[in-house]
Amino acid sequence: MPRPATLPELQAHYGERYRWLLLLSVMVGTMASIMSSTIVSVSLCGIVLEWRLAVHGDSLANPVSSPARLTAFNETFLMLASLCALALLAAWRIRAPSAAPPLFKKG
Repeated sequence: MPRPATLPELQAHYGERYRWLLLLSVMVGTMASIMSSTIVSVSLCGIVLEWRLAVHGDSLANPVSSPARLTAFNETFLMLASLCALALLAAWRIRAPSAAPPLFKKG
């Protein structure tokens, strides 16, 4: 089944929920552009790290390193790495189809 490309095709494919899906995608895109282009993205990393440290009973104000601090850093890093992987996957999924012929023929 070919992907819908025009507005009437999209409305026919998704039905009544098309407007809400469109609104949701615009809202997520707006938030993503704000998050990636402002200091919020840096602050969010610090907030998550401080939150994870508090969960493990540590703080950045404590000058002594501890296993709890290392665990909090690892958890924060894994969260950020997974967010980057999801962003790459989303970008890959919405990319435009290539006009170049395939390198290998099927069959």
